[in-house]
Amino acid sequence: DELLECPTEQARERRLVELNIQEQCLNIFKINMVQRRMGSYGHPRIHGLVYDIHTGALKELDVDYRGYMAKHMGVFRLHTFRDDKIPSTKAELQRNMILDLVDEHEEEPGMVSIRYMDRMLKKETELFTPKEVDEAITAIKGKMKDPQNPFVEVNSFVAFFAPEYATASE
Repeated sequence: DELLECPTEQARERRLVELNIQEQCLNIFKINMVQRRMGSYGHPRIHGLVYDIHTGALKELDVDYRGYMAKHMGVFRLHTFRDDKIPSTKAELQRNMILDLVDEHEEEPGMVSIRYMDRMLKKETELFTPKEVDEAITAIKGKMKDPQNPFVEVNSFVAFFAPEYATASE
């Protein structure tokens, strides 16, 4: 119907190209590996672009990934994002990574080994620098009743890296 509303054949062809590019962007988005990387690191970012050979202009198309997820979650095997949205800030990505790392590695509910977190966070160099991890551990130990305790509350890491997402229940 949308194509029939285009006033000219040329306008129809241009719109068809745009729709095709948007569809191809969504096809790339549907790849599970792409979704996992987006959820963990915030990239790759998928951009739909159309080049007009007559004007030389490059037009970026709006591709509604969030709307697509909401509409097709039950149809395709789409990756489940924490909070049901693609993370958009570094703090969200850091919080999600911390929670993913401690999943099934908690010593007790809400408690995790400091050594484990030190080792694992330093491996995630796209989100954490070794210096940031060392600073976090020093700050967290400084607030503990027993700084020699090898275990710490998971939420203390979330509170350090993403304070706006820290809760008493995490």
